[in-house]
This record gives sequence, C-alpha cells and structure tokens, in this order.
Amino acid sequence: EKSRLQVYRFLFDAAGDGLVPPALLPGSFKLGEERTQVSDEILRGEGFLLEIYRMEKLLDRLLETVALKNDMTLEEVRILLCLSEAGGLCSKKELADMSRMTRTGLSRVVQKLMGKGLIGTEEGAGKKNAKEIKTLPASEIIMNEISAAKRDCYQLMFAGLEREEMEQIYRSEER
Repeated sequence: EKSRLQVYRFLFDAAGDGLVPPALLPGSFKLGEERTQVSDEILRGEGFLLEIYRMEKLLDRLLETVALKNDMTLEEVRILLCLSEAGGLCSKKELADMSRMTRTGLSRVVQKLMGKGLIGTEEGAGKKNAKEIKTLPASEIIMNEISAAKRDCYQLMFAGLEREEMEQIYRSEER
C-alpha cells in the first residue's frame, strides 16, 4: 500500500518505454501505440463483415483525433456519435446497444460526459421515470468535429468513385 504510487509510476514509465513484459501483464503494449490498427490480411480480405469492420476501424481512427483534441476517450466520443445519430436523445438501453457497450461500461462513460457538462438526462416518453440521455449545448463544438470526422470517413471510403456512383451508394444505404 505504501509503495502503490511508486509501482504505478514504474509501470507508467515502463509502458512508455515498451518494457512491460506481456507475460507479466497480458494485453499490455508500449504507450503511444494505442491507435486503432488493422492487419494487412484484414485490409485485403473480402466479405460483408470485413467491410463493416474496416469501416468502423476507419471511423474509430478519425474519431480518435477528435478525442485527443478534446482530451476525451474514444468511448466518450463514440457515445456522442451515437447520440448524434439518434437525433440527440435516446434511452440507456438503446445507447448501450448502439455503442456495443455493457450497461456498466456505458454508465461509467455517461457519468464522465455528464461531469464534463456534455450530456444530461430528461424524462422519457415511454416507461414511468425512465430517463433518456441527451446532448447539451456545450457538446456542439465536439459534435461538429464528429460530423466532420464522419464526412472524412465517407470521403476516404469512396475516394476514386464518380459522383453518380457515390449517390447510388447513398440511395442504396437509405433503402
């Protein structure tokens, strides 16, 4: 207990140097390599699920920039993205589904965002006393950055396509 701070400092410094042995701490990696990465095999692979996976990883990569710029985690930015896609208001259950987070994990992120004044709650239209999560005006700048990241994602995904081809894809997605 007395040495806890020193142990944490050692682990943090070692992670920054890449010296944390994976056998000691499974899943560890050198700090600075947290960015989303995809293997060459996945990039070259074909199939519906791989397309979705690559699109999500591309979006995550762009959202990481928004997160870093605003001193946030990727999870926090993804929750704001989910709220923007849902029109700025949804239940915790819906938000957990969209973000693919557990309710416990979602609660932690929601609390952090509430603490930052970016989201709040209001009485829902459905169940008695059910609260829905909504974005607050303070999140507007970040929401604009998220919208720009989404636009960048589409531009990267459809780079090299003619305008007519892109419009056809958009119409197909809407259907």
